[in-house]
Amino acid sequence: MPGQAVNADWAGVHAIRVLGADAAPGSLVYAVFFATMMGVRFLGDTLRSRLGATRTMRLAGGVASLGFGLVLLAGVLNAPIGTRVGSDIAGWFLAGAGMALVWPIVVSTIAVLSGTERTLSSVTAIGYGGD
Repeated sequence: MPGQAVNADWAGVHAIRVLGADAAPGSLVYAVFFATMMGVRFLGDTLRSRLGATRTMRLAGGVASLGFGLVLLAGVLNAPIGTRVGSDIAGWFLAGAGMALVWPIVVSTIAVLSGTERTLSSVTAIGYGGD
């Protein structure tokens, strides 16, 4: 899950330090991100079989980008903390939904295209090394 641990690590910090949220909403951001990723992963094979890998990746990228856009918007909104935190939570929800399918599709594509366990383990090690 490259990149996903980084998002989870900094989501709460962003909510508390940048948006001014209390600790409870800050930890809620983290929980929303991971709960959404888990839920979407359960639906991932069905979605991928209906749309195909390419369309699923495009959809996932668009949803994740929209989510990260909301997270960034939350930091610059001239609004009450509740509104900014709401935008942040919605953003992390979408980011989690979008990112949930990226790594499983990448790994399965590498496995199919390379056909060797060594290639797959090398890519996985590089990915986790980035976290």
